[in-house]
Amino acid sequence: MRKTRYTFRQLARITIEAETPLAIGSGDKDIMTDALVVRDVNNMPFIPGTSITGVLRSAYSEQHKEKNTNSLFGFQKGDKGQGSELIITDAILIGKNGYALDGLQTIDFNDPFYANYNNLPIRQHVSMSYKGVAKNTGKFDEQVVYKGSRFVFEMELLSSDDRTLLMQTLLGMLKGSSFRLGGGTRSGFGKIRVIDIQYRNLNLAETSDMALYLKKNASLMENWEGYKPFGVESVTDDGWTTYILSLTADDFFLFSSGFGDTDADITPVKEEVVTWTNGTPSFSDEQVLIPATSVKGAIAHRVAYHWNKLKHLFADNVDAHCLVGDDNPAVKALFGYTKDKDNVVRGNVLMSDVFSVHTNEKISNHVAIDRITRGSIDGAFFTEKTIIGKGNTYKIELQVKTCAFDYWEEGFPSDGTIQKALEQTLIDICNGLLPLGGGTNRGNGIFRGQLTKNGKAL
Repeated sequence: MRKTRYTFRQLARITIEAETPLAIGSGDKDIMTDALVVRDVNNMPFIPGTSITGVLRSAYSEQHKEKNTNSLFGFQKGDKGQGSELIITDAILIGKNGYALDGLQTIDFNDPFYANYNNLPIRQHVSMSYKGVAKNTGKFDEQVVYKGSRFVFEMELLSSDDRTLLMQTLLGMLKGSSFRLGGGTRSGFGKIRVIDIQYRNLNLAETSDMALYLKKNASLMENWEGYKPFGVESVTDDGWTTYILSLTADDFFLFSSGFGDTDADITPVKEEVVTWTNGTPSFSDEQVLIPATSVKGAIAHRVAYHWNKLKHLFADNVDAHCLVGDDNPAVKALFGYTKDKDNVVRGNVLMSDVFSVHTNEKISNHVAIDRITRGSIDGAFFTEKTIIGKGNTYKIELQVKTCAFDYWEEGFPSDGTIQKALEQTLIDICNGLLPLGGGTNRGNGIFRGQLTKNGKAL
């Protein structure tokens, strides 16, 4: 009988938690939303193993300059190819009993916990032009999985020798701050936290290890006696610059849900999150949400302004007009661009949604005034519900791929202007000169605070 050359098995079971909502798209839509999340046989959201593998392969290839990437993850090139030495399962949602909902389960969707997963949050998005108005066909929405949701999956590395160090590297990448899963990773989604790693290295040439391996059940619901707790240090990528804004609101702010309620025509966006107590999940009350997409849009617009200012490009220049939107090199370098379906470049800035338990609200009445008669315009009375943010601190983190600061194109050399424009924009936010959210022309969204760069104050 032919013996396999892969006598060693490095096995790991990993539990992860969504630190921000996840947008694992199925490619489908329905009458309620433009983009549905992928669901398993139990109608529960899950993370396909292919998604995890793709992100892990990209991270490994980037950090190790293609070394062993093809043999580790497999490849196909013409008539040549090789299967992957790394096997990654789907990541299955952990249910209210603390176990993975693997295999066909009987789920009571009348239970409040599972009813929430049957009706996931829907995020509204509007793509804005440099003029501050919605682009044509720029309105869309998507379904997301709740922050705090936990998933469990397994990794198995096949090898001819003990490759524990390689497995440690792969597991450490999962703990990296720039490792994100799913779609919208540049829009606040997909950040994860590793909760637990169970690990075992087996040599199947040993009778005892082979017997232990044969006892292992493929179901993620079943505990395996071979696993042992395994501590792994995060594998950091030095190619990122981290900015943190610690902000306090002057008074009120509003990031709109796009809907009204019985009290007001305009309401702040809120979402429930999953919280864990002694390994048991439950849903919190709705928390105030500061969407990363809203903050990113304001930053991108102001970055273009500062870049033009630093380059002495102004609107009334006859020979050199200012560059805005996707034509601005700083905006392209930091936030990516889309020229057409074949010319798309993703951004180099990672941000995360911010959630707050401080939900004190204020209802304000507004009426639009006719500029000629100074009387109210017919039908222009409305009310808005804002968040009272005074006294509360909100932390916004930006991770910027450092190579973005070196972006250049013909006529605009790499001279540090992009980094200066971004940092001046962040300083503007901290000084209350760049309001965030909606209703900023009514006094909402003024924040003040501190800015740090890689842990040092700016």
